[in-house]
Amino acid sequence: MIDIKTLKSQLLISFVAIILIFAFLVSILGFYVTQNHIIASAKEEVDKAIYAAESVYNAEIDKIKTAILITNSDLELVKKIVGLDYIFEIDIADKNNLRSEIARSAFNGKGIGGTRIINKDELDIIDEGLSGSLKIDIKSTPKAVPTDKEFLSSALAIEYAHPIIDNKGNVIAVRYAGKIINKEFNLVDRIRDLVFEDISYDNKPIGTVTIFQDDVRVSTNVLTIDNQRAIGTRVSKEVYDAVIISGSTWQKRAFVVNDWYFTCYRPIKDIASNVIGILYVGILEKPFIDLQKKLFFTFLLIVILSVILAVLLSIYLANRISKPVIDITQATAKVSEGHLNHRLKNKIYIKEISELASSFNLMAGKLHEREISLKKSKDQVEVLNKRYLDMVGFVSHELKGILASIVLNTYSLQKGLVGPINEAQRKTLNSISNNLDYLTSTVKNFLSLSRIEKDEMLLNKSKFLLKENLIVPAIEAFKEQALEKDINIIDDTESNVDIYADISLMQILINNLLSNAIKYASEHGSVVISSKKDIDKLLLEVYNDGRPIDEVDKDKLFKKFSRIVYRGMEKVKGTGIGLFIVSEIVKRHNGSVWFQTKKSGNSFKMQLPL
Repeated sequence: MIDIKTLKSQLLISFVAIILIFAFLVSILGFYVTQNHIIASAKEEVDKAIYAAESVYNAEIDKIKTAILITNSDLELVKKIVGLDYIFEIDIADKNNLRSEIARSAFNGKGIGGTRIINKDELDIIDEGLSGSLKIDIKSTPKAVPTDKEFLSSALAIEYAHPIIDNKGNVIAVRYAGKIINKEFNLVDRIRDLVFEDISYDNKPIGTVTIFQDDVRVSTNVLTIDNQRAIGTRVSKEVYDAVIISGSTWQKRAFVVNDWYFTCYRPIKDIASNVIGILYVGILEKPFIDLQKKLFFTFLLIVILSVILAVLLSIYLANRISKPVIDITQATAKVSEGHLNHRLKNKIYIKEISELASSFNLMAGKLHEREISLKKSKDQVEVLNKRYLDMVGFVSHELKGILASIVLNTYSLQKGLVGPINEAQRKTLNSISNNLDYLTSTVKNFLSLSRIEKDEMLLNKSKFLLKENLIVPAIEAFKEQALEKDINIIDDTESNVDIYADISLMQILINNLLSNAIKYASEHGSVVISSKKDIDKLLLEVYNDGRPIDEVDKDKLFKKFSRIVYRGMEKVKGTGIGLFIVSEIVKRHNGSVWFQTKKSGNSFKMQLPL
């Protein structure tokens, strides 16, 4: 007798194991999705931020351009109003004395703007003592490129130069002006406010902007631990090599001074395309990480509650399933002891078990009747025996459904899903699998034959792609079978060919043709599936390079239960109904099918209306 606790525990272990595995997989999926979504959102924000920062940076140069174009003579007034650090007008005679490559280029007759480096001497010419006030001490920074420089005496400046042309079209002078970026924070703060709206998170700005001269921060709103602007700190060697040396954009997660940021570093180039600095934007990582954790833990809470609910439901189901099974087991024991009048009376709400209980009651009733009949007359033995055989037939019919379960379990064993197997076991399982494949194919063919005999093979036509929806899946299904004989399946069918037919019947058709082609093809040979589209018809051909069929045997091909077996083919299994089914399916599609012997093989052709 089956112990109810043992049965319940087995059911519960199975249910809970499935639930926990599913919950684990869903949790991993949830983590992966939330992480990828947050990272993607952060990268998208950084992309927008660097684009906006470059726009503001370039607009600042355009602002200098506008100031130069609208001014006439009072340069100092324009300098004061616009907030320029310098503005000069240089005659052509002094062209060679100019230190600004931007201003020199303007003597070619076109206005030009850009970024350049102003050395210490030129700074002092612009304003006496300016180089001293702009001097930046270079601070030791972890992971930066080693350097012997202790300070930065030059400065980075944005500048625009415009040529002054006389009535004859000759350049007689150049007017140029600029703003020095070093230790000037209005530009980086304005970029931050425009791009990130001055939003903070945990008392830290969510976005930061920095302008580097070479690899040194000269204007920034990145703060140090003591809440000072991180002027003089430097970028890491990784960023330096990518941006300064290679001149490319570097966009990754990075540790900036004292916090992790999603960052983007873009090279700042002079008018000769030399990299002289870096424009940086960064978005604080912490709000994204916190959001990711919040989303994931919310998701995890839902999964945990679902698991608890599922476990409770599993306990309920285990009780519902085990109780009637135990009742049936106990009833079986009583019947085996001779209590043939015992019946199951409790209402069972599970369909399969209810049917089993009904079958048991029916069986018990029949046994009881047989017992009474045996006592009454020996002549009724044949009748009782027939009933017994009917019952065995009924049970045998019910056992057909087990085939699918056997196939699934065999597949699981083959693939090592329930544990590793050795080579001998694998060969045995492969043999079992091949027999099951043959049995499954045989059952399908007999079911198809049954539908044909009962005239129940009705068409349910729909439009589908010949190659993509029919041929490719069929080849995939028979790939293992072909590999066992080292047969190469060649797909020469046309792509994107629409066909209007019953796809389930067409699958049966192509599976039968492909199965036969592989079975009868030569070892290490080939099977070729090809198609040709006409105006309103489709020609489909399946060829194998096996032994050509004799002329006298051609009439046997499409007949029911007719097989052709030549010497050496005795082990090839078959029922002789596959080609008959193919023929019937083609007929129901108003098509035609025929066979053609070729010099080195056999070809089955069919013509179907599109």
